[in-house]
Amino acid sequence: MTGPSAASSGADSFWGRIHALQTDFERGLAGGDFRIATNALLELDRLIWRAQGDLESPDAVVQARDTLRELLVRLGTDRAAGAGNAVDGLAPLVEGLLSLRENWRSDGQWAAADAIRDLLRRVRIQVEDTTSGVRWRLES
Repeated sequence: MTGPSAASSGADSFWGRIHALQTDFERGLAGGDFRIATNALLELDRLIWRAQGDLESPDAVVQARDTLRELLVRLGTDRAAGAGNAVDGLAPLVEGLLSLRENWRSDGQWAAADAIRDLLRRVRIQVEDTTSGVRWRLES
């Protein structure tokens, strides 16, 4: 979102800082550095509060808050997509371990099979044995 074109240098400075923070946010998100993205959001929030206290135009403050909301939604959406990618990336490893676990169970090597399940539990992967086979998921 872009701000309105401003007549005064104060408004230009306000929107210039907002755009700079948007750029920082985008850079952090694109690079997978959520610390940078989060810091940009926090600084944007501080900037909006200061602008409100400095009697910045109410419309400008509303537009800046809309920008903040849009960026927050993007952060949440990208984080959720990243979690899905984590599952996709782990799937071959987890399924290989579960196949090995199933082989050990079939051979009666219960301690070895349990060790696989315990290992997965320690890294927050929940294994569920069902009548239709083994299912797994990341714990939240």
